[in-house]
Amino acid sequence: MSEDVDYGFEASAMAYIHVKQLALAVKNCSKKDINCQLKFMKKSAPDSTMSFVRWDGKSAVYDFTLKERKNGETELVRSYN
Repeated sequence: MSEDVDYGFEASAMAYIHVKQLALAVKNCSKKDINCQLKFMKKSAPDSTMSFVRWDGKSAVYDFTLKERKNGETELVRSYN
């Protein structure tokens, strides 16, 4: 891909938070019990470091606007407000 995309440290931090939440859900539930995992994830505490608020089904809810940089320009990707 020729286009330069920089997602920055924010995306890495979000991925870390969610991998940690997923690992705890799998650890505390059967690997095949998705409903248990979803219920466990729903109990995840808010994380003000990355503006994580809660899980809504299988989607994370944030209190910020996610942007990405392409070729040095910042563009709105998705608003979570």
